[in-house]
Amino acid sequence: MGMHPPQERSEVGRTDGSGVSVTPLEKPKWDRDLRKLTFEADLIKQLGRSAPSQEPALDKFQAEGWPERIDARSFLPKGTHFKASLHDVISSLNRHCVSKRIRFSSDGSGFGIRWVLMPSTQAGEKRRRRKQNKGAKPRRKS
Repeated sequence: MGMHPPQERSEVGRTDGSGVSVTPLEKPKWDRDLRKLTFEADLIKQLGRSAPSQEPALDKFQAEGWPERIDARSFLPKGTHFKASLHDVISSLNRHCVSKRIRFSSDGSGFGIRWVLMPSTQAGEKRRRRKQNKGAKPRRKS
């Protein structure tokens, strides 16, 4: 009576309370020809023009079946500015996303990129808060 079975949804990037990542049921999909990153039915990112810093990372994730982590040394130029380049790639991947369901981050080693799935309610809540704050008047200091 009014009870519905729980929906199966993937919740990557969330921990089970012990700090262990929950395994995804679904994986993102990067379509190089259409220049679209999707997850389930959500458009995450649409690249309008060439994005030489982002495309190699997305290509590698797709080629490897979207593992939790990829090693950026295979596609970033080696040199004195490697960590800055890695930071720029991660920032670019997170910038101008249609949906905030997927976030990219460093794996902590200085060489890898991770992806995590943000719970849809958390991603939506952040977007709502940001919209609300845009219209808010700045507080005056007393």
